[in-house]
Amino acid sequence: MIKIGFVGDINPGGTLVYGWELGENLSSLFDGFDIRVGTLESAIGDGNTLCHIKIANKHMGNIIYSPDESISVLKKLNINAVSLANNHACDCDLEGLGHTIEVLEANQIAYFGAGRNEEEASRPATLIVRGCKVGLLGYCYPDTSARYVPSENAGGLNFYSKEKVLDDIRRYKDTYDYLFILPHWGVQHKKRPLYVDIEAAKLFIKEGATAVIGSHTHILQPTFSYKNRFIAMSLGNFLFPDRYIVPPRVTYYPSILERSNKNIPITLSYPIVNKLTYKQVPKYGRYGAVCCVNIDGNKLSYQIVHTYLDSINKLERTKVSLRYRVLYQYLAFISKNTILSRIEGKCYRMLCRFSFFSR
Repeated sequence: MIKIGFVGDINPGGTLVYGWELGENLSSLFDGFDIRVGTLESAIGDGNTLCHIKIANKHMGNIIYSPDESISVLKKLNINAVSLANNHACDCDLEGLGHTIEVLEANQIAYFGAGRNEEEASRPATLIVRGCKVGLLGYCYPDTSARYVPSENAGGLNFYSKEKVLDDIRRYKDTYDYLFILPHWGVQHKKRPLYVDIEAAKLFIKEGATAVIGSHTHILQPTFSYKNRFIAMSLGNFLFPDRYIVPPRVTYYPSILERSNKNIPITLSYPIVNKLTYKQVPKYGRYGAVCCVNIDGNKLSYQIVHTYLDSINKLERTKVSLRYRVLYQYLAFISKNTILSRIEGKCYRMLCRFSFFSR
């Protein structure tokens, strides 16, 4: 039996650098996994070099980076591998991407979905677990990130296209005992996955992927079984804390004196700021999920364990409300059925004026 724990987006910086706590009930869950995999949605570094593409475009000003010492967050969680295929991996430019990879390598954490050249960016991470070969492939939506396209001599992200993922599955499915696809896709802050992504995920399963496990939306999306395997459209945030930002919208680590200022403005959105501002994560972004995967030969099962990061950065297991459980079950049921999913998508567009459906 192989036990793998998948989690969503992790930003190990922000206010976590001032202290955080992992609940015992969650710690014991993580101890039971053979391997743990997440999405590192932050560059690692000092922030002296920033993404020149985002700095030049006020609509792409959301820059997230975490200091080198924040790697201790991943170590405390015993994370074995991270996807770098996301819209913040290059937030300290290509120099920062290289540094992030160096820090991961120094701490023996595997990475995939980005690299220092095209070959490294596109290759899967390989983990050997109980004599079995597990492959991990990560992809980033082109429209969500600065366009760092890797080449033979330059680093960048492994960008998503349905055809590329299908080609990779055909290429690697006989190399690995289990092959997991981790796309960074969807629309941020929306519970309902995109119809095109649902159908793409089904194609990946049909082609031979063990499972499809998405991220990027910063909010939970449905998980459902499909052809004796499963699809998690998005696991939401796992560990994504509040942070300080400075103009235009850059993560910042203020001194104790600066933090003591009682007049620091607070925002829940992503505005262009003109002074030091405290960016709070809304409540729905504090819920996440651990996808607990059990593999026994050809038999695969999974369980979703929900988590919550409170305002003092304590991460614990939790339960989502009945309202949201019903909504997620409904969306999972609809997503499994192609015809219903297409019809529901059309109805959804008419209901978007109601916040409950549109978020």
